[in-house]
Amino acid sequence: MPRPMKNSGIEWLGDIPTDWDVQRIKNVAQIYGRIGFRGYTTDDLVEEGEGAITLSPSNLRELKIVYDKCSYISWEKYEESPEIQIENGDILFVKTGSSYGKSSIVNDLPLQATINPQLVVFKNITINNRFLLYFLQTPSIRNEIEGIVSGGTIPTMTQDKMKNFHICIPPLDEQQRIANFLDDKCARIDSVIENTRASIEEYKKLKQSIITRAVTKGIRPNRPMKNSGIEWIGDIPSDWTVCRIKNLANIFTGNSIKDEQKEFYEEPIEAIPYIATKDIDATLQTIDFFNGMYVKISDESFKRAPAQSTLLCIEGGSAGKKIAYTNREVCFVNKLCCFHSNTCYNEYVYYYLMSSTFTQLFNSHISGLIGGVSVMTLKNFKIILPSPDEQREIANYLDEKTAAIDSLVAKKNQLVTELERLKKSLIFEYVTGKKEVPT
Repeated sequence: MPRPMKNSGIEWLGDIPTDWDVQRIKNVAQIYGRIGFRGYTTDDLVEEGEGAITLSPSNLRELKIVYDKCSYISWEKYEESPEIQIENGDILFVKTGSSYGKSSIVNDLPLQATINPQLVVFKNITINNRFLLYFLQTPSIRNEIEGIVSGGTIPTMTQDKMKNFHICIPPLDEQQRIANFLDDKCARIDSVIENTRASIEEYKKLKQSIITRAVTKGIRPNRPMKNSGIEWIGDIPSDWTVCRIKNLANIFTGNSIKDEQKEFYEEPIEAIPYIATKDIDATLQTIDFFNGMYVKISDESFKRAPAQSTLLCIEGGSAGKKIAYTNREVCFVNKLCCFHSNTCYNEYVYYYLMSSTFTQLFNSHISGLIGGVSVMTLKNFKIILPSPDEQREIANYLDEKTAAIDSLVAKKNQLVTELERLKKSLIFEYVTGKKEVPT
């Protein structure tokens, strides 16, 4: 028999059980943050063992707090703000930055801890803290979050507005049952997600291993080998050659787009795609379809990568990690570097740049405050070259092998997406009373 329901009075919350209540967060918990004079600078940071942990959004993962990468703050600064000293059972919530709205519960605290200015802490919680944590994951809360977020480059929300979030509250014993039920169900889903992600990483390693072997040893069996003269490569087929990349490919960076040049066109009659680093799909690693920003074909101020070119990110956090092959002419941002050859098979060059041989070399040359590798340095990197016919043979072989792995990875990523969607749906249905935990 369906349980009796009533209107919650909150549009996006809908009906709730008749014996449940709707309250504001401020009525069930106190929210504290590091604001005003309680902020700190890098001068307040210390080495491990010399102060307390200061937690950041990166420590919040899968509804839990992890302590594998922590910063530390002086004891003096820690003692200055007792209201944000962290205890087991507290809930941390991201109020500023790209991951705003993310929350986790504190368990197994290894040392005295506090928070950085991007977080707030929910303390003195009068309802089941795990029930509150699960409710903070619902679309109901997300709707309220989106309504109060402000700021341009760095989104943020104020503590005063957060205190007015709505939460529906069942009787205390039902809060406990719901929390226990979701602990069990979510743990099972999380286990499958974790195993699937681990499998994805293994397939990615397999893909790079296949690519690396093909572009350094070839795919023809039982052939004579010779020393490449490059320590980290070792022997290569005896009929292959070694040369510097600058001797076979044009290498150049793109340029940034100015506000007055920004245009959005439909696919393309008088426009050409403008590729930013974010447009490179780290899974598919191709640019054969694009649905973003275009620039006028007549605008000659933009450098252009010809069709059959490789684009590699050479600056910032994605340096050496984001790489794509384009089958069409594109303009591109200055953090990307174009490789295009008129003397060898460009797909082979693409696969060579994807190999662990090239990646290790690239990473060993990253420098500067931003972190990157200069075009001049890239031009002097060495590349191993088979004959043009064998370049094509290797590229065709790798097209087939990597496509099969990419297909498996895509299916596994889809499974992760579906499991995450199932988890969110499960949480919403039970913490809003749409479904009842069996007694």
